[in-house]
Amino acid sequence: MTCFIVMEIIIISILVTLYHFIYRIIIGEITSKIDTNKPINYNSILLHEFKFEKPLYDFLNVKKWKDKMITAKPYKFNLYKRSLTEILKSMMIAEKVHIICFFLLYLPILLIIPYGSPLAFIITSFLASMIDLTCVIIQRYNIPRILLLLKIQKQ
Repeated sequence: MTCFIVMEIIIISILVTLYHFIYRIIIGEITSKIDTNKPINYNSILLHEFKFEKPLYDFLNVKKWKDKMITAKPYKFNLYKRSLTEILKSMMIAEKVHIICFFLLYLPILLIIPYGSPLAFIITSFLASMIDLTCVIIQRYNIPRILLLLKIQKQ
């Protein structure tokens, strides 16, 4: 009986993790297709830095670890090959994708009702959401810096 429960948790964890990867790719591609050709709305909430953000990023020491995170499409953030406006657009899209994914990550928890194994669903959803939250933090940290560079560039 115990061996069956362990196998069930492992299988559910693998399937939920696979779900997280597949839907991230789908959400990323759809959002990119929709938003890539839209003009940047400089009044967007995505470009507004809130008062709590800078102290939070200092506390989390974002500057030290942000460059160590894996980027799905590093060419979209390359300062040598892309304009600051293109990079800003890529950052806004990436942030939007990770925000959407953060919330969708908790959908598998609804599967606890028919399948049981709450631990597998809750742990995989929480851990995956922390990855997306980290990506949102990195974009939120970098966007004001790109806006400042754009402002300097226009002068």
